[in-house]
Amino acid sequence: MGRGFNTTLGVATTDRIVTTLTTNAAQRSYSIWAYWRGAGGGGIPQMFMKPWTIGFQWKDSLNVVQFGYGFSTTPGDWTVPEPSHDAWHHFLVVYDSSSVSNNPVIYIDGVSQTVTETRTPVGTADTHTEAFYIGNQDNLAACFDGSLAEFAVWNALLTSGNATSLAAKTLPTAIGSPVCYFRIFGDDSPETDATGNGYTGTVTGTAKTAHPIGVTTQEGYRWRLDDGTETTATWAANQDTGIVAPANSVRRLRLLLDTSGDANAANYQLEYKEANAANWTAIS
Repeated sequence: MGRGFNTTLGVATTDRIVTTLTTNAAQRSYSIWAYWRGAGGGGIPQMFMKPWTIGFQWKDSLNVVQFGYGFSTTPGDWTVPEPSHDAWHHFLVVYDSSSVSNNPVIYIDGVSQTVTETRTPVGTADTHTEAFYIGNQDNLAACFDGSLAEFAVWNALLTSGNATSLAAKTLPTAIGSPVCYFRIFGDDSPETDATGNGYTGTVTGTAKTAHPIGVTTQEGYRWRLDDGTETTATWAANQDTGIVAPANSVRRLRLLLDTSGDANAANYQLEYKEANAANWTAIS
């Protein structure tokens, strides 16, 4: 499940995720999936932002998506045409802030867009250490109205091939070494960083919505003896309770899985690993 923000798909205009990612880098790439449902807060609904430094907004009133970056004298702003409403779209922003002459490369659904510079940056790139926000800004005045998922950041300039892969639902952890990656599951609070770098996201409000890539979550398990059919075999323990089985005995494992998005069409492989073993073994 993804997360819905604002009053249509979420809870309130105060919905947001505040991450613990505060660092800056001259060369960065930002990836997120978004589903537009309404105009959002203040006409500048933030998909993600970092106060004083970065803003990525879906400005439907102007039919554009805007990326902004802070500089010491004048911030820079760039826009691309907005995609269709009421559908999931993938966005990738690739930007090198080391020179005011650089423009971002912005991909929507894997396709590089025509970028228009609406305000020319002047000075040196901002290095404030405020945290990244997802779905709103720090003063709660720009709540995104729709669903968001799969926010990732790299300290690198990703390529057009990377954009194609991400839009085709390749996970960010399979592309280089992202600094952080929040899958934005509707059940997780706080949101956790899938890179293992230890960042978290404090969730306010939001609600479960569909997920663009597809998520399978194990909701429970239960062991059975091998003494009957799928419906009559004796339960060996309560739900979500482990067992110790005698050597060479047969036990059955029933899993309760919750799927969303494209997860129903995925291929699954059950594996096991013996205690202290290095590798997992597939069960056929």
